[in-house]
Amino acid sequence: MIRFLRGIVVHVSDTTVVIDVGGIGFEVLCSATVLRNSVVGDERTLSCILVQNETGSLFFGFGDETERRMFQELLATKGIGGKMAIGILRILSIRDILTAVSLAQDHIFTQVPGIGKRTAERLCFELKNRLEKNGWSFSSSEPSLHHSDLTLGRIREALVSLGFSQPDISSTLVRLSQRIASEGELKEEDLLRMALRELQKKTGVREA
Repeated sequence: MIRFLRGIVVHVSDTTVVIDVGGIGFEVLCSATVLRNSVVGDERTLSCILVQNETGSLFFGFGDETERRMFQELLATKGIGGKMAIGILRILSIRDILTAVSLAQDHIFTQVPGIGKRTAERLCFELKNRLEKNGWSFSSSEPSLHHSDLTLGRIREALVSLGFSQPDISSTLVRLSQRIASEGELKEEDLLRMALRELQKKTGVREA
């Protein structure tokens, strides 16, 4: 089993990091933590999991062992594959997931593209017993998301209502979360303007 990769970061996208390990470039689908902290040219070690299925093999990368463990818990949930599990870790923190599960707040999971109410309810239900059984603590979870998570959730809803596609919205929100991480909390209206400017460039749509 491959537990980690150590090498030079050669490319960072909205969803992946490419790391050069002894002259071999591994493309790794990563959590938000990894994407925020990966810089081209830096050497880094990625905690990872190799998932193989009928369509091929994919590497998934995590900021630490806690994220890696949570990925495995998500993957054990019916209907959740590797790409969906890493998608959850790209939008939600470990604390957010524990909050959603412990308080049955399924709406937290619906912020993740591709997760509807039924899947969110199943995540809350199936994870509750499994996380308790596997020694996860809910004591530090709080009954609400970080301010920035709530803000990004409202921005997502606004962009969906304007007709932008979920993949374009998701990649834009990853970059907004990176801005928040580096600059601190920003006003919601400023973040929405940033998102619209980026989406308009990407899609070729101009403001009226």
